Amino acid sequence: MSFYPFSGDANRASFFAKRSIVTMALCSTTILSIITIQALLRLSCGHQSIAYPWPISRDGACRMGVYRKCPGPCPKRDLRQDQTPDSSTLTVSRGQNLTIHIRRNNHAGGFSRWSLVHVKDMYNKREHADKAFLYSCGDLAPSKCESWNWRRDCSYDRSNLFYKHIVTIPEIYEDGVYVLGWAWYGGTQAHGRGGAFGDYYDCMYVRVRGGAFKQYHIPVFQTGPSKHAKRGRCAARTNVLGDCWKEPCHHRRQSRQMVPWEFSKGRKPLAISRNLFNTPYQSHPVPSTAPHVIGISIREADPPNRILASSGFTSTANLSLRIQNRLTLFCDVTGSVDHVSFFRNGAKVWTASSPPYSVQGGYGTSRKGQKDITYKAWLFQTRSDMYSLACLVRGTDGSEQWATIEVKQLW
Repeated sequence: MSFYPFSGDANRASFFAKRSIVTMALCSTTILSIITIQALLRLSCGHQSIAYPWPISRDGACRMGVYRKCPGPCPKRDLRQDQTPDSSTLTVSRGQNLTIHIRRNNHAGGFSRWSLVHVKDMYNKREHADKAFLYSCGDLAPSKCESWNWRRDCSYDRSNLFYKHIVTIPEIYEDGVYVLGWAWYGGTQAHGRGGAFGDYYDCMYVRVRGGAFKQYHIPVFQTGPSKHAKRGRCAARTNVLGDCWKEPCHHRRQSRQMVPWEFSKGRKPLAISRNLFNTPYQSHPVPSTAPHVIGISIREADPPNRILASSGFTSTANLSLRIQNRLTLFCDVTGSVDHVSFFRNGAKVWTASSPPYSVQGGYGTSRKGQKDITYKAWLFQTRSDMYSLACLVRGTDGSEQWATIEVKQLW
């Protein structure tokens, strides 16, 4: 009996020829599938989100969808521990322009909606809708990244670009802490046409202090500067937030020039009254029994432990470092301290329970007959970058206080 499934040579040849054709077809299909997947990954390695000032979450894809659920209007997952209503250091005045960096991530078009709501209403969709004060094209002022902000603003974008939005705080908000909400919807591919993206959200805490008052604010719509806007309209796939509540959004794949629904067919949004913001969130006062927090400082790990930057003197530190620099972090505090926690970009990296409160402790050394302290070096990223550092001081009385500094690091 023949080993092959067909007894004749001709049949065997025919069988292997057919099998070769099938195998080649399967391999070709597999290769094409791999190429297609790789192309899709290159096409969209991330999605739009707020890069700076620091949002409440590290989740760069808060969207309405079946793959990564984020119901909006603010993220609820991967929250930054250093962003709370009490720790927020972002302070603006009424009427002030606030520049916000949006990660482009190879996307364009669509609309951005900005709202400012009470802290207690941050997850209330209706409140964000009623208090939306600004609508714009989603792809305003594309800007090139430099080495120091590339990782924060452009790490997924093939063109090394981010969007720069300028948001003017309405003059109707009483002094206090609020939540600034952002939504992106109707977005397109980088060339401004087509796509199947869902709705995306992000939020940040904002402290309003000072500035002139007005009784009402009328929401506005602006299109520029946007490369894909024409005749006062934005390139978008839909003009209704919530239309693409999941992704992929197949029923809205084609883009066209349009305005937000709130401004279409002669509609005008209702004015927002100052009377809605009489009782904003106020930071908890520091009790008299709490420790005295001077600030968080960046120091050399080796004696004499020279201070390079401290939040007691500046909110942003510009560091020019060399590869041999050994650095550590200190939380400078006096009084009755239970423990100190250190954070980098909102993630906890260390907890110190005894003074001096440094990020990884130290050990004694002898230098010229004197007792000095050499600290274990904390591993700063060995590249140009921009990030936030913070320490949280918990007193023995249960009080909590934050010290925060932003670092612009160049190598």
